[in-house]
Amino acid sequence: MKQIVTSKDDRYIEIKFHEWKKCVIVEETNMYFKIELLGAESPVTFSCELLDNTKADLRMYLSTDHREPTEKNC
Repeated sequence: MKQIVTSKDDRYIEIKFHEWKKCVIVEETNMYFKIELLGAESPVTFSCELLDNTKADLRMYLSTDHREPTEKNC
């Protein structure tokens, strides 16, 4: 049986400027995204479109200090 070894960095989905990325969001699951900000002009903006459930309650937390932001450390 083949064992798969992953690192902590594999938990993050990388997002790049000027590229669309389609992601499957799982209910009640934290998902982490990394956005490369080097060279970005202020203010940085991005958009998120919910395709399957337009009435979904989506919460986002952003931090430049914490690798895994939450409601308390964002």
